[in-house]
Amino acid sequence: MLTADACRAVLIALLLVVPALGHRLPLAAEFGAVYAVVAAESAFAQFFSPSRLAVLGLIVAPVDRPQASAAPPLFLAAIPQRLMGRVMSVFTPLQQVANITSIAAAGLLAGIVLRGMHPVVAGVTFGPVDTIFAASAVLIIVGGLVMIRPLSGIARS
Repeated sequence: MLTADACRAVLIALLLVVPALGHRLPLAAEFGAVYAVVAAESAFAQFFSPSRLAVLGLIVAPVDRPQASAAPPLFLAAIPQRLMGRVMSVFTPLQQVANITSIAAAGLLAGIVLRGMHPVVAGVTFGPVDTIFAASAVLIIVGGLVMIRPLSGIARS
């Protein structure tokens, strides 16, 4: 588990080399390097998740396990046991595709759509990347608020 985390940290740190090179690399090479690192990081993340759940299983008492991790109890409550493997075999790749697609969309937004945009809100200047992070935060908060009621019924049962 720690080895996978260390490899992920090294990969992310290697991304700092791309801006340091300035414009010496062609744009396609920069994008290729970023996508290669994201793909490798995603592979290491796949090795990390089962380890995390195994460690939680060893450390946390069975009674307290639902509070230690949010997603597995929700899956167990919502998915019939006989279909769990099929559902997870679809869910996990879709999650990875969503991660990679969001990176591409954020790059497209920051580099093309929001380029040159610098709105000032309450005396704070927002650049393209700030705007993307703010919009992401709003979407996460709204998603959490929307799911409070449906998930509260599962948590009680």
